[in-house]
Amino acid sequence: MNSITIKIDSLAYRGSGVGRVDNIVYFVPLTAPQELLEIEIVKQEKRFRIGRIIRIIEPSPYRIEPVCPYFGECGGCSWQHITYQRQLEEKRKILEDAITRIGKTAPEIDPVAPSPNIYGYRNRTRLKFTADGKIGYFAAESHKLIEIDSCPILSPEINSFLPRLKSEPALKSPSPGETPSPGEVEIYLDPEGSVQCSFISSLRKASFSFSQVNHRVNSLLKEKIYSLVTDFSLKDKPPVIMDLYCGDGNLSLNLSGIAGSISGWDLSEAVIRKARQTVRKLGLQNVVYKRSDVGRALAEIERSGRSAQILIADPPRRGLKGIIPAIISLEVPFIFYISCVPPILARDLGALIKAGYMIKKVIPFDMFPQTFHLETLVVLAR
Repeated sequence: MNSITIKIDSLAYRGSGVGRVDNIVYFVPLTAPQELLEIEIVKQEKRFRIGRIIRIIEPSPYRIEPVCPYFGECGGCSWQHITYQRQLEEKRKILEDAITRIGKTAPEIDPVAPSPNIYGYRNRTRLKFTADGKIGYFAAESHKLIEIDSCPILSPEINSFLPRLKSEPALKSPSPGETPSPGEVEIYLDPEGSVQCSFISSLRKASFSFSQVNHRVNSLLKEKIYSLVTDFSLKDKPPVIMDLYCGDGNLSLNLSGIAGSISGWDLSEAVIRKARQTVRKLGLQNVVYKRSDVGRALAEIERSGRSAQILIADPPRRGLKGIIPAIISLEVPFIFYISCVPPILARDLGALIKAGYMIKKVIPFDMFPQTFHLETLVVLAR
């Protein structure tokens, strides 16, 4: 067995601990900062190694007992063994490192806004299931199903629903034409407190993909956007706002009272339908959401000569790649960029800064406690 002794210095995006021996970087899952380990090298690349804990020689002062009995086997959480305050500090360091190293800039970054609930916060999840009625999550870096009875990061309502789900006939006999087991089921706690579930197949997409995972942190994010729009927008008249990848209007609907107009675009028919339903229900006259590819929408906006004072962008994980030139050409005074992938965010910030934008605010939000994931709001101005 090829083993070494190593001290963990920090945590990396994707969750592993990071240490260095002889100028070689080692990534070791399920470790914590400042602990000394004996590890086995399980994968060797030219520029880095991946290790596995053999034994903890000196435990980290930040190491705690995980709440979940499946932690370390299930791939859902990566940091339950680390104190929550240290999780927040490491997430901020990961964000700072990405923006500095990839974005080539060093703005002031606010402390990570914590989640009011560090367990029981998740209002939506996607579970795997097998033909014999087992449900759970995949193991990390694997398609091995880890069967669960409950999950501590899920809301109490969803956890109470899981025993009923196991007896659901669809788990044992998928509908004709759908993907045979193992399959997937998405579960969602709606705002009224009712648990909904949708079986996913190659023919049917998830029904609840537009819903927010952590309602309370999502509310904090929306409140901050509202406050900053008020601070940064033109004082003499309400701002025109464009919302790219608008989803169901999550980030822009509550701005209708302070906006001159709001226009949003998203490719998903389901989320645009929901956004329009909300607009009609609230009787909003200054908000329009359209189903469109965002790139095509930007091209149309440019041809029409329209612009805005504020552009909100909450893109998928790939970020703004491919549409940054179109965004730059609009010469929007303020961009509110929301991202859940620090390296992609940093890449896009670098491009926007080269085009003349300056970073005014960087505010991270802990939307996903016990994991390495982080939601970040960046406000840019030109």
